[in-house]
Amino acid sequence: MKITRNHPYQPSEPLHISFPRIPLLIIIPIILVLISGLVYRILTPMTANSIRFLASGPISGPADAELIFEEEPLPFPGNFAESPTGPENSLNLIEGSVKSREALSTALITAGLDQEMIKLVENRLAPIFNFRKCRPGDRFKVTVNTEGEMTEFAYESDPMNIFRVFREGDNYLAEKAQVEPELQVANVAGEVSSSLFEALVSAGESAQLAMDFADLLAWDVDFSTDTRSGDRFRILVEKFFLEGKFYQYG
Repeated sequence: MKITRNHPYQPSEPLHISFPRIPLLIIIPIILVLISGLVYRILTPMTANSIRFLASGPISGPADAELIFEEEPLPFPGNFAESPTGPENSLNLIEGSVKSREALSTALITAGLDQEMIKLVENRLAPIFNFRKCRPGDRFKVTVNTEGEMTEFAYESDPMNIFRVFREGDNYLAEKAQVEPELQVANVAGEVSSSLFEALVSAGESAQLAMDFADLLAWDVDFSTDTRSGDRFRILVEKFFLEGKFYQYG
């Protein structure tokens, strides 16, 4: 009898399994897109308007409710149609004053106004204002819109007299706006300790009132030599106020 032994199979070559090769140029962009989407979802805050629940009846489980995520629209840059303070309604205010030995036109040029605006102001104000009377310290305000057009010019020779050039439709008009001050009669009283000047200042008045009072009685009293400690005074004086602030004595 012949016995034959079975030997295990021994392949002569190693077994190779091939997989499809995906280029790195395709894998890397896909990974970057997934990462950016995940970061956006983490960093973007969810507001109360971002989630809306819809249900046809009482919620008893996932089948009865539908969860809908809605992206809240972002405002479009530069869209101010619904904003009353947008560029269409914004104004640029230019303020300045006349310096010593300076003409108004020079002050306006220094403030940034062009020659066309200056000519317009001079032509409109010429019938009601003498520019030779400009004094150092006189203030002015110019309002310009976003298109560079002047909407109003105001020149203040003193707080009670303001000259304006303003736009009405397609024309520019000029006017003198005279501010009416509020008149109050005040009772100022006090006692002299060293001088009338110091006593009035201590009572809350200005040095101008002390000089006016001394000039009024200069023929009868020499306040520099005749005042004594303990002297009393009482003055009824008119005071003018503009917008709640003291302006001058009457």
